Amino acid sequence: MGFIKKFGLWTEEQQEAARAVLARVGAEGLRTIRVSFVDQHGILCHCVIAMVELSGLANQLAALSLLLVGKTLVVNHVRNHFPLDTADSYLLIAGGIGVTPLVPMARELAARGADWSAVYCGHGAHTMAFREELTRVGGDRVSFVDTTVAPRPDLKELIGALAPGAVVYCCGPAGLLDAVTEICEAAGVRCETEHFSAATPDPDAAPGDEVELELRESGITVVADADTTLLQAIRDAGLDLESDCEEGYCGTCETRVLEGTPDHRDVVLSKAERAAGKTFFPCVSRACGRKLVLDL
Repeated sequence: MGFIKKFGLWTEEQQEAARAVLARVGAEGLRTIRVSFVDQHGILCHCVIAMVELSGLANQLAALSLLLVGKTLVVNHVRNHFPLDTADSYLLIAGGIGVTPLVPMARELAARGADWSAVYCGHGAHTMAFREELTRVGGDRVSFVDTTVAPRPDLKELIGALAPGAVVYCCGPAGLLDAVTEICEAAGVRCETEHFSAATPDPDAAPGDEVELELRESGITVVADADTTLLQAIRDAGLDLESDCEEGYCGTCETRVLEGTPDHRDVVLSKAERAAGKTFFPCVSRACGRKLVLDL
């Protein structure tokens, strides 16, 4: 758990206020580190990140934080499952901290001179990160809605007013994502969403039947019983398939499907990608049928 304050150090008052909040959720050990990086436009950016240790993970986080002090971090194999694609116009819709992946999109769209606008909703102006940056980048293209003093925006009106060829990018709470997705589907507007957590389990979904997996490149066939994830079955066959969340929202274990129809249970793929059935996420997904042939 952490807090980010751009372009400056936390004051003692801010740190004390943070400690008071964190004490209520069982966190301790507030400390700050300064991070510098170059964005895609070659601009040097600086952040100060306030890090805390959560009960039960204190020793691990303390060890990690000590390893990071004074170190230069190199990041490889960056995956982007929320890419900014080409469209005639763009509407960015953010709820709370869901604004985070939309900020670089706003920067890029502004740099392109694209036709775009954004709506950013938050529960209290003081909770809405990146307000200054979005104002600087977008000016009156960006609407800020403090839901403690103003009604929520009319999403149907906003989306219904979009011109043909527009795309909506949305990130925020599950309720917002569901509402925007439903409205866009009804209006025939392309919609891309980003999730920060796994999908809510579907109470009507079958627990999963036995699935046969043919790993074509490896020449191996394995069977995953109803209580074994397909990812685990692949690993039990001796393949080291990379994964992270194992809950269907990070996109790390994406695997190509050569034959068969996946039963998608992730929150990464779009409706069109699910219908195409070319890839799936074996950490949570199953099969519509008894067999899948995978490019492994």
